Amino acid sequence: MGEIRKAVAASQSSENTAILYTSDNGDTCCEHGMWWKSSFYEGSAGILLVASWPEHFVSNTEEPAVASLIDVGPTVLDLASAPPLPDVSGRSFLPFLRGDRIPDWPHQVFCEYTGLLGDAPSCMVRSERWKLNYYSEYDSCQLFDISADPGEQNDLVGKAECAVIVNQLKGRIESRWSAADVQESLGRHDRTQKVLKNPGHDPRPHAVAGFMPVPADNTFEFTQLPTRPIGLEG
Repeated sequence: MGEIRKAVAASQSSENTAILYTSDNGDTCCEHGMWWKSSFYEGSAGILLVASWPEHFVSNTEEPAVASLIDVGPTVLDLASAPPLPDVSGRSFLPFLRGDRIPDWPHQVFCEYTGLLGDAPSCMVRSERWKLNYYSEYDSCQLFDISADPGEQNDLVGKAECAVIVNQLKGRIESRWSAADVQESLGRHDRTQKVLKNPGHDPRPHAVAGFMPVPADNTFEFTQLPTRPIGLEG
């Protein structure tokens, strides 16, 4: 990240270039005795996003808003003053980067795990300080208060005082997500894969006799690139 920032700062477009750094998922790195991804614990699901644009974004500030990767695309388009894409679920969080508030920001995200190696799908909802993990295979939940328990060591799902929160968050999952629908979709995908992988003949294409590639055909034509670096409009 440091090398990228240095390169941008040294370029002629530094004033019009913003940097957003993020990831698709984290790695639990032995938290909760687990490795890799495929869980709803913060080590896997709670990824970082770092944004940098000196003189335009607030500096040395951490925004506590609950946001999702689906919000990154709308934010980049907003940043470039481009029209928003139709039919997307995400929203621009550009005001947060500038130090402003978004009064109607939902502070809620959903995560889905479709299952690997035969295990059943599951779903998570994060709503402000609360996170509910729902495991359809066992019809069971975990509830964590992320603000008080960032390490997710204290499951509150059995606490009587948290029953309303559990029911509320589980209701949000059930209103938009179904393990049966996910499994049916996966079944269709598996049946399609079996047809494609078993066509009854060698799936590799046959050799083309006498074909000799011309080296120039595999050379990138650099003249099609713009003559000046492209940056974000201020």
